[in-house]
Amino acid sequence: MPCTMKRLWIPPVDSHPIPLTCFRGSLPSNVDLPLTDNRSSQNISKTPSSTREKIYRIQTCEKLSAPYQKLPTCTAVFHLYSWTLPSISTLESLAGIGSGCFGDTEQMIGLIFPRPIAKPEYVCRVPIYLSRGLARARVQKVNQVQLDQSQLQKAMALHFVLAELLTELTHYEFYSVDSEACKNYKVRIFDHYDWNPEQSLFMGLLTITKNKLIDWAASDQLLRWSETMNLWRMGVSKTQSIVELHSSGIISAYPCVLSSLPPNVCHGRLVRPRSLPKHDFGLFVVCDGISASCPTKQGGKDTVSCYRLSRHLNACRVNSGLSEKTSSRKPINFRISDCFVHPLSAWLWFSLTLIPPILYQTNRALLSAEFCVKLAQFVTPSATNCWSVVGPLTVLVPDRLDAPNGMLRQLYHFTVNDTQAEASNAGQNWDKKVVTKLPTSYPIPGPRELLEATTLLGAADSVTLERLEFIGDSLLQLITTLQVYQNSSLQADEQQLTNKRSVLVSNANLYGIVDREQWYRYCTTRPYDIRELFIPPCYTLKSQYQEPDDLRLYVKLTDKSLADMIEALLGCFLQCIGIREACGLLQRFGISFMDCVNGTFNSSASMWRCFFQDPDCLTKQLSKLTIGSARGDEATEAEMDSGISSLQGRLGYVFRNQALLHEARTHSSYSSLEPTVCYQRLEFLGDAVLGYVVSNDLFKRFPDYDPGMLTNHRSLIVNNLVLARVLVDLKLHDGIRHNIPSLPSVVDKLRSVRLSDVTSLSELREKIQTNITASPMKILGDVFESLIGAVFVDTSGDLQAIQTIVRRLLGKVLSFGTLVVFHSAYNQK
Repeated sequence: MPCTMKRLWIPPVDSHPIPLTCFRGSLPSNVDLPLTDNRSSQNISKTPSSTREKIYRIQTCEKLSAPYQKLPTCTAVFHLYSWTLPSISTLESLAGIGSGCFGDTEQMIGLIFPRPIAKPEYVCRVPIYLSRGLARARVQKVNQVQLDQSQLQKAMALHFVLAELLTELTHYEFYSVDSEACKNYKVRIFDHYDWNPEQSLFMGLLTITKNKLIDWAASDQLLRWSETMNLWRMGVSKTQSIVELHSSGIISAYPCVLSSLPPNVCHGRLVRPRSLPKHDFGLFVVCDGISASCPTKQGGKDTVSCYRLSRHLNACRVNSGLSEKTSSRKPINFRISDCFVHPLSAWLWFSLTLIPPILYQTNRALLSAEFCVKLAQFVTPSATNCWSVVGPLTVLVPDRLDAPNGMLRQLYHFTVNDTQAEASNAGQNWDKKVVTKLPTSYPIPGPRELLEATTLLGAADSVTLERLEFIGDSLLQLITTLQVYQNSSLQADEQQLTNKRSVLVSNANLYGIVDREQWYRYCTTRPYDIRELFIPPCYTLKSQYQEPDDLRLYVKLTDKSLADMIEALLGCFLQCIGIREACGLLQRFGISFMDCVNGTFNSSASMWRCFFQDPDCLTKQLSKLTIGSARGDEATEAEMDSGISSLQGRLGYVFRNQALLHEARTHSSYSSLEPTVCYQRLEFLGDAVLGYVVSNDLFKRFPDYDPGMLTNHRSLIVNNLVLARVLVDLKLHDGIRHNIPSLPSVVDKLRSVRLSDVTSLSELREKIQTNITASPMKILGDVFESLIGAVFVDTSGDLQAIQTIVRRLLGKVLSFGTLVVFHSAYNQK
């Protein structure tokens, strides 16, 4: 009988599919709604997420905005700020243009502020990620300039023109009088802004500088260009002005076509060819210095060679400029009669495009210094001179070259171009001559360290709080476990203890700290998109253009993100200052009530002493305790002493209070004591102690591990199956006091599983769980943790002693990074 195959169903394909690139406005309305776990429309039953999201208004550093900054109405002194960059040839390479295209670079865009933005003249070092690599900008105060009332009015007028050029970087009407082309442009973004210095994010004025002074000649020419262009806009003037290239390098004529300029001044001019598609917003720099002559003749038409000059809208993203190409792009030839000329030179325009990333990163640097002061006042309320200590610091914002190791460092590693660019930077030696770190005796991490502790993974920056959160969370678990351990009865079971601790470590509790202290303003949660987020200094968004959650004015933060920041701050204190100061921070949070802020403790052991005041010590009941499993017969005193000595010998520690040892090895099924005291409290404590010790060990030994790898590695080490197998291998199970008949057979079956026969933890678990009941298996791992907890209590919390014992018991596990190697090591016994 012939075999007939069922024809496969072929889904219908739209002959006119929706293109992949579409505007958000064309999408369905529900696309703009926030994502939730509500699936009621799909009839899917799912518990909603407990994560909450809140909208906060964006706030900038106090030193960059009102009321600290205030524009005067009469003659006053202004502070002029500029920045050093790598050599011009290096910048041309990083921008992907030909050598010599920037031409004269004596001028630069700068910022003037009514008051100094920082105490040191060298304010900060910030990263700028260009097309081909990283350029470090070192922001510095270069001069003080006194402005009378007329000069101040001119400075504000110049700021208006530069702010408009910066916002509308490639707007067609700046170069062309083609009305048809202008009709294709939508509402100008700059029209959405209103002059309002007191309410703006940054109160500073953009200006043109030369030789560390304001270039008034260039300012006059640019204002003249702006006036001429406005006359064209209003239709008042239709006569093309005479094109003259002023000595300042500014072209004041509008409109200006490249063919109207003398050939010898084409070099370094910024142009926009008329032949570009209307959706192409590109600008080009004339590269006549590379060609034999300018212009050149091709096909009988005058043409000029140009390089596309990027706007560097992603200059704040750490993943920008990772290409290690050193050669520039190939130049493109355009007819000179089709090229409209920008009033600024290519170099001045390039330096203008750097304003958004420099302002953004400078604000981050100054916010970290401000947060440092706030933390000092929070930890030590009586402190009055915090700014005198933090103020002189120069903040070096981490970047690809020197960021701590971890996940982002592996993804966004630095390139050869990055290192070569830094080598050509004349300001690189400044970093060694300024103060960048706080005194070692200061009880607060420095601004640079706080930048790492307040930057979320979603910011896609060179630093992230993930690793600090990992180690901070382990300390938080330890301290809160101690708190619960102290305040719980001997009869409290593990679930009751865990529930009490959950209240202390919950996201809601940690988030409440951030919200109460208003520390959310120091949290970096998203990448800085210049196109979407930048508002020029001294301007605010007009109310009619504001949306309820406008990204230019507001930022969304979840309670979990802010809770993670608290854990990262704790980890930052722990790594930078020490465990005593970290516990002091928790005390100020109201999570721990240890009196460790005043520095009265001389050792780590004495820090925890207040947690181990156990009035119900079992020492008086030692005579009733037996060794081994309950068989209905009492052990002799000699057998008891011998068993305890053997157990302590295998453990590698002799207890001062042997009642703790008996509690640690007593299961709730053992009923020779009334009421029964079992190991659950010590197991609850030991789990947190072991987690902290292992986390701290991994954090220090594996600086290249990202947080996910650290968490997985820790889970492997403290896994109940691994701990159970270690307990059996070390013969520490012999001392367990229980009434579970199946436990000895569980131990035998556990021994029968050959570790050399498995290649993964899941396979090991499957083989063990095939013939072994889960509950008896868990007892073995729990006893291991309870023994750690007992030692911790017996030593009054001596972490050094705990680390020594953990390394002895789990040394082979800690020494290897994979379970396969761990198996091989144990099979060599």
